[in-house]
Amino acid sequence: MADILHIALMVMHHGYRRWQRYKLPILSQKNLLPKDVEKRLSNKRKEIVEEE
Repeated sequence: MADILHIALMVMHHGYRRWQRYKLPILSQKNLLPKDVEKRLSNKRKEIVEEE
């Protein structure tokens, strides 16, 4: 759980796009991200894009 909070803080602090480019692929490859979390993150990204 702490990991997910840390990820959320990093996303907010560093900007999602840059973070996604470097961190998410690595986590996905190692299967460290639960599938539902991955889905939620990509949905978040879509919402942010639509708002801009």
